[in-house]
Amino acid sequence: MLSNWEGVGAYINNQDGAYAKVLDKDKKLVWPEIPPNNKKGWGNWSDAWDIRPC
Repeated sequence: MLSNWEGVGAYINNQDGAYAKVLDKDKKLVWPEIPPNNKKGWGNWSDAWDIRPC
């Protein structure tokens, strides 16, 4: 479980070939899966509860 992750912030998925998932407390996707291979982006972390590397 993530704690004290609030507001908008950056992410980077540096896994090779695997999509990461950011889930809410009900295990539903917060945003679309994060593409692999050092893809960067921004998202609102306030609803994020769990991160699942694949």
